[in-house]
Amino acid sequence: MSATAPILIEQARGDYTENYHRGSVAIANANGDLLFSLGDPEERPFTRSSMKPIQALPFVEMWGEEVSMEEIAIACASHSGEEIHRRTVARILDRINATPDKLQCGVQIPMDEETKRELIRTGRSPDVLHHNCSGKHSAMLATAYKYGEPFEEYFLPEHPVQQRIRARVARYCEDTLTDIATAMDHCSVVTWGPTLRGMATAYARLGEQSGRFGKNVELVRRAMTGFPEYVAGSHKRIDTDLMRFCGGLLAKAGAAGYYSMGWHDSSTGMGLGIAIKMWDGDPIARDALSVCMLEGLGILPEHWGSKTGWGAREVKNFAGRHVGEIRASLTLKQALKQFTSPVSTRLF
Repeated sequence: MSATAPILIEQARGDYTENYHRGSVAIANANGDLLFSLGDPEERPFTRSSMKPIQALPFVEMWGEEVSMEEIAIACASHSGEEIHRRTVARILDRINATPDKLQCGVQIPMDEETKRELIRTGRSPDVLHHNCSGKHSAMLATAYKYGEPFEEYFLPEHPVQQRIRARVARYCEDTLTDIATAMDHCSVVTWGPTLRGMATAYARLGEQSGRFGKNVELVRRAMTGFPEYVAGSHKRIDTDLMRFCGGLLAKAGAAGYYSMGWHDSSTGMGLGIAIKMWDGDPIARDALSVCMLEGLGILPEHWGSKTGWGAREVKNFAGRHVGEIRASLTLKQALKQFTSPVSTRLF
C-alpha cells in the first residue's frame, strides 16, 4: 500500500472515530485518459473478482450467441450459490459434456442465506456448483473445449486459457504483458494486477455503448446489466442492487477491498470507469466508498446509500439504538466537490 493513500471512509462510534479506511481511486475514460484519482493510480493491487468480465471475454468470443445471456452473466459472476446459479453453471458444463468434478475452484458454502438454510434443513452439504466462482471456471473449461485443449490444469498460468485472458487484460487495461502482477486467486485461477488507471479504462470500455470495442464487449455489458441477479444474487448483493437501479451501469465487486464500475456517459458519448481499492480490504468500507463516489458524481441520487444500507449511513446496534455512522471523509468530500471533469450522467 502506498504510504500516501488517503483516508476516504470513516466509521464513528458516538463522537469518536473508531475506524478509518485508506483507499485509492481512479476514474478514466475509454481512451485511457485519467480524469480523477485519489492515492496513486499507477499502483497494482490484485483485482480479484472485479476482473471476471474481462476473464469472460475469451468464452464470449468463442461461444457468442450460442449461449444465453444468463450463461454469459454467470461467467462474469461472484454468484450467491442459489439454484438459478447452479442450474446455469450446470448448463454450461452440459454443453461440453463435462462433469462438476472438472471444476477446480473448490467447494464453498453458498453466500445466499436462504440456500444455506435449505442445505442445513435437508442435511445436504454444499458442492462445487455452490462456489461463487463456478461460473467463471465453467466458462474457462468451455473455452478450452472450443479450442480442443485439455481440461487438466486449465487454471494454471501457462495454460492457453489463462494466456488468452492475460492478453485481454493487457489489451483492455492498456498494460504490458510483463508488467501485470499475477498470483493465485482463492479459487485457484490466476488473479491479475493491472494499474488502477488501467482497470478503470477497462471498465470504461465495457461500459461504452458506441460499439467501437466490438460485439463481445457488448454481449458482456448486456448480460451483466440485463441479468444482475446472475452476476451476484437475488438477495442483498450490492452489484445486483446497483445494476438494477442504475440502467446501463456495470458494477463488480472483488475481494480484499476492490470494486470496479463502468458506464456510458450520454453527455460525452464516452465510456467511463472507476477502479477502487480499500487497502485494509474491508468490504463495508469498499461498498460505502463505491456508493459515495456514484452519489458524488450524480450517478446515484443523494442519500441512496443510506436508504439501501450500502453507503454512508447511520449505524444502529442490535437493540435498534443509534451508536454511530459510516461516512465519507473530508478528503473525499472535498475532492469530489472540486472535481469538474464532465463525467456526471444520470442512470436512474
